[in-house]
This record gives sequence, structure tokens and C-alpha cells, in this order.
Amino acid sequence: MDSHFVTRGVGEHICAGNGRPYHKMISVSGLSSLFKALRSSAKVVLCCLFISFGAGLQASAVDTLHLATALGYPYVSDEGKEGFLNLLMADVFARIGLQIEIIKMPGERSLINANKGIDDGDLLRAPGMERLFPNLIMVPESTMHYEYMAYTNLGSGIVVKDWNDLKHLQVGIINNWKILERNTTDVQSRIGVRTIELLFGLLKNKRTDAVIIDRFEGAFVSRKLGIPVKLQEPPLLVSPTHIYLNKRHRKLVPLISQALIATKQDGTYNRLLAQVLKAPSKLTPTKGGSMKQ
Repeated sequence: MDSHFVTRGVGEHICAGNGRPYHKMISVSGLSSLFKALRSSAKVVLCCLFISFGAGLQASAVDTLHLATALGYPYVSDEGKEGFLNLLMADVFARIGLQIEIIKMPGERSLINANKGIDDGDLLRAPGMERLFPNLIMVPESTMHYEYMAYTNLGSGIVVKDWNDLKHLQVGIINNWKILERNTTDVQSRIGVRTIELLFGLLKNKRTDAVIIDRFEGAFVSRKLGIPVKLQEPPLLVSPTHIYLNKRHRKLVPLISQALIATKQDGTYNRLLAQVLKAPSKLTPTKGGSMKQ
């Protein structure tokens, strides 16, 4: 029986007589079709690789991270003076090959922008923000410990040792500082303002009996405004604070944490702490009170 060939696929021939493969032949036209098919496949693969690579770059490999904050001097640079966190973060991010830009904005707006991905993260917040803003990831290593202090007018006779001493007082805080909002729900009255300057203005004009703010920011602003105040000891609360990043930068979180630890181990952290805040070279301040979670 004569054999003849039936084409299967591109250029593959089988023996029609017994069904066993006889040999494979690729015609010129078939070869051209094959090359076209391979070129199309290669384009698809390269396109997928490019998209995947680009997405990876967008997710983490950025040159500059933009972190928002409502903090002022001495933590964040102002009026030509270098802030502690500007110097510290420049060192931390340089260790992982990145730059940082700190953007000033109102308190809750910084969290909203970071959560939406408008900015890359929030510079400094207490633990637990991820419960309220699920797109944020906390850097595990704390940046610093915040000492929340009560300030009163000098000569007022008011004594504040703990949160209970505020219950019969009119208290001022910064708007949207969640940790203070949670811990001042049972005071006589509470007024929130946008800035520390306005906060101490309330105290000066006797619209509040006490204001609550960080030790160093309160001391700097009260001196700047020339307002005689009494710093009530001990701290109402000592809380670790952390950098928060939008989840698209999750790969950077352990790197930043390790770099921050390194600044503490090699002495950079304490040097900057003493240089800017004129603070003792220690990482954990005096023990303060408890807080509501």
C-alpha cells in the first residue's frame, strides 16, 4: 500500500497507512508560520515580565519616600532649624539606599493620605493605628518614646500626677491625637485645636486648666511664646512611637526596622538625641502612667 501523508498541526506528518509516525517535515510556509508564532509568544512573555518587574519597582524600589506628619520643632525642621527626626530619618533611609521627604500637614490628614497611598506613610504614630487604617503597616522597631506631659499655668496651684487628676479640669489637646482622645474621655471638658501654639494660647488665656503634649514640643513652644508654665511630673504616659508605611511598601518595613536598630547600636541615635533635644542619651525615658488601648 502506498503511503501518503496527512498533516497534523504545523508541519507534522504521520503515515496514513499504519498510523505510526513516519517522519516530521516542515515546509517553508510552515516554518514561516512557526517563527511568527514564536515571535508572538516571546512578545507576550516579555510584556508580562515587564509588567511584573514594573509593579515590583512601584511596590518598593523607590528613590524617595514621602512621610507626612503634624509634628513641629524640635522633632521636625522649622524656621531653619534641623529637627531630630529629619536628621535621624535621613541617616536611617540612607542606610538602605533611599531618601526621605517629610511633609507637614494636620494630624488626621497625614493618616488618611498614608492609608490611601497619596503619601508613602506617616512619620510617627503610637501603636495600633493599623486597626483604624488597615492599609498601614507599622515598622516594628520604635522610633522614639513619647512622654505625654500635663502643662498648667505657673502659680495655678493645680497638681497633676495621673489621668485621674484631670477629671475635674478643662483639658486641651491636639485634634486627632488618638492616644490622647482615648485617655481624656472622662475629663470635665476637652478642647481640641490644630497646633501646639494654639494649645498654649488656650492655657495662656485660661480657657483650659491644663494641656497635654509631648515633653520636648511643649517646652520648646512655651518658651518660644513666652508663656510661664509648670511642667507636671511624672509623665501621664510614656508610649513607643513608630513609622507607618502604606502596605505597598511592605518589603521595606524590615529593612527600615533593621536600619533604625543599627543607629541605636552604633551611637548615631543618642548623638542626635543629645544634639537636637538636649536630652540624656537614653532610649527609654522615665516610666510614666498607663493608657487606654
